[in-house]
Amino acid sequence: MKATYRQHSSGSCSYGGTVGIGVGGTSGFNAEIQCLPTNDRIAAAVSIEPSKANAGTQASKSEVDVSDMRPDFIEVAKSDDGRVYYLIIEPEMVKIQLPKAFTVDDLSPFDWDFPQSPVVLNDNIYVGRIGMGGGSLIGVTIAGVADLEFSLREIKNSEPIGTLQSGRLSIKYGDDQIVISGVRNGANKTNLEGPYKVWVRSTDADVTGEEYKRQMAEQVKAIQEMKDKGDVTITDDIIKQFKSFVNDNRPMLIGSSSREVQDRDLVK
Repeated sequence: MKATYRQHSSGSCSYGGTVGIGVGGTSGFNAEIQCLPTNDRIAAAVSIEPSKANAGTQASKSEVDVSDMRPDFIEVAKSDDGRVYYLIIEPEMVKIQLPKAFTVDDLSPFDWDFPQSPVVLNDNIYVGRIGMGGGSLIGVTIAGVADLEFSLREIKNSEPIGTLQSGRLSIKYGDDQIVISGVRNGANKTNLEGPYKVWVRSTDADVTGEEYKRQMAEQVKAIQEMKDKGDVTITDDIIKQFKSFVNDNRPMLIGSSSREVQDRDLVK
């Protein structure tokens, strides 16, 4: 008995249409499925034609009713090693989307996308990468430096201390300069030429001192556990880099988040 499953080919058809699929080899066959144009049920006419090399399968025609929205399995052929070939008829309800008026919102102009964008502090301190997309309000936490939220929309308790130009976001926060590169925006994920103002606010949760060291150590422990569990994206070099942040007491990106700007966030 075989304990494996393999999908050879697939296709789909709609009301009144026809689709054909086939399997090669000594157990090969061709199947034609016609979606019957009936209003009171969901059914298909199925024709099976074995290949010339398949002497163990007979040609056949049948009708399958799947009005109960459950898949129907038709045994078609068997190979010498015991493998059984099934034709699976699976119904699906497709909702027709009616045309709607195009709006600027469809472009998601305020959404951010960070494809593993590097974050650099004060021109020479690499603190990590941001890899996420979607959302018009972004949160970034750099331990020992700042816990910030920013948006292209004017949000409460914020200042326009950020600039987005040609996919490069620069934020001047106190005595520090935070630069995030490779930034994309909108539904089409493009680099905005700008320059555009970026509104930035502090969440009043800046992490410093002993709390900073504790969080850094926990971060190293967490990524080591992820690597031990088989996360191939975490290499020994990454572990080494994180440990160097802790040992040298260097700033490090320890969190990022994204969500949509809510009415309560906006300056009226």
